[in-house]
Amino acid sequence: MDDFVSGWQDWQAAFDDWRDVSISELHGLMTGVLTVCDAPTAAVWRALLAELGFSELDASALELLTEEAEDVAAQLIDGEERYQFSPLLPDDEHALNERLMALKDWANGFMTGFGVTDSALRPDERGLFGDLAKVGALAVTATDAAAFEDWTDDNADDEDGWHATAAFADIGGNGADDTTEDTDDELAGLDDNARMELAYMELLEFVRMVPVSVTQGRVRKAVDKLPLLAGFAVDRPIGLQGGHSQQANVDAVADWLPDDDEQDWQAQKDANDAHIAKLAYDATVNKRPS
Repeated sequence: MDDFVSGWQDWQAAFDDWRDVSISELHGLMTGVLTVCDAPTAAVWRALLAELGFSELDASALELLTEEAEDVAAQLIDGEERYQFSPLLPDDEHALNERLMALKDWANGFMTGFGVTDSALRPDERGLFGDLAKVGALAVTATDAAAFEDWTDDNADDEDGWHATAAFADIGGNGADDTTEDTDDELAGLDDNARMELAYMELLEFVRMVPVSVTQGRVRKAVDKLPLLAGFAVDRPIGLQGGHSQQANVDAVADWLPDDDEQDWQAQKDANDAHIAKLAYDATVNKRPS
């Protein structure tokens, strides 16, 4: 989908000065919450993000998030429109590794958002979240066709590997084995770029259908009634919590970060993303069904 049609450009502009997480990860978090909850007000979004440790959004970003949440919530509970849902991702004019990173971020955000709702996974959803956690733990290092080919070839015979992950989406009655075989048939005979794009599209199709499936049949909740926000005054000032300023927290993080080493920072972020994804998955599968 074109960046202007999808809203990617609008989100980039609104969140240009907000760097806590990527816009794809925030959109994933929002969607994870909305699989269970009704769209909250701007004040409740503000409180929820503060409770999760994010810095405060400016007015335009908060307005965009609130309006998008209303649209997504309505779409996910609509019997026909839900199947048109799309994650917030860059379009195919962007490099493949950029799109893969955004998809990884969205998956991590979604699992965090679903975890916020304090809901249990139903038995048929455990496999979906297991595969989604693999997407969230993906190390995006394939920057050219040869690297991507090595990456997929190494995992082609591994039923936990990335080549198979998209095929494991058991939505719509397709069995994993049959889907994997169909995917292999489609990839055969294509050039490297076409193989890369088809593999990405299969993975994207799996990811976008997860919230569609998870939303169905759930009792809706109010975000401001969730345990995370219990006793939280949604209109209280943000940024001064427990006697510590936000700047003190920023300084503490800055002291921990390696100096002038973006690669070390990215590696640490990837490791943290994988750890958070595992914690979110472990927590949800061990809850009692709601």
